[in-house]
Amino acid sequence: MSQWLSGDKSSIVFEEKMLLLVQFSMLHRPKMKQKQNINRIIEDGLMALGLDVQAIGYFQKEGRILHLKRGEHFMFAGERARRVGFVCQGALTGYYLDSKGNKRSSVFFTPRLRGVASDFPNFLSGEVSELNIEAIRDSLLLTCDSRCIQTLRETSSSFERWYTLYLEDLYIRSVHMIRALQRPSTKACIHYLEQKSSDLFSEIQTTHLANLLGVHRNTFIRLLRELHTT
Repeated sequence: MSQWLSGDKSSIVFEEKMLLLVQFSMLHRPKMKQKQNINRIIEDGLMALGLDVQAIGYFQKEGRILHLKRGEHFMFAGERARRVGFVCQGALTGYYLDSKGNKRSSVFFTPRLRGVASDFPNFLSGEVSELNIEAIRDSLLLTCDSRCIQTLRETSSSFERWYTLYLEDLYIRSVHMIRALQRPSTKACIHYLEQKSSDLFSEIQTTHLANLLGVHRNTFIRLLRELHTT
């Protein structure tokens, strides 16, 4: 009888241990899966930017994954512009404060639109940022500092070429924006942007586009409708 009881007790202890093991496995499995999903998003995002396997591996090793909730900042004006963020998910805006303290957007970053977030003129010169860079949607970035960028530029001819082409595209987009803002009216500005930077309208909410042009959202929508009905 005592042996039976002893055996039964051992069985109970074994079952309890197995139950704890299963619970532990179930508790950590979602976290492991989530990490795998994040790594896949990062890798897909870097591939979408046109980076090769060598550069992707390098940035995954040297970079840091950054989650930003809507309203959180990647960079503040006044801090040294020493890092970039590869935008793999979400959207950010670079803005400054006008004389009344209101936010005025001047640039946007999404995986398809200027996919590398930074204040590039000051990143290149090593000076302080003139932009505040804020997430306008929940975002996932892979960040790295200027040292990482410079190291890869010096050791990888393919990345140096990618970097040059990216800066050329950045320049062209900046020129298009300047020329749009030189149009004689807001309606003409919207029309020009639709022609030259149509991806803005598919990637960025109208509220933020209206802010870019310094008009109310309702005014922006009305002008956009007028353009499409004339």
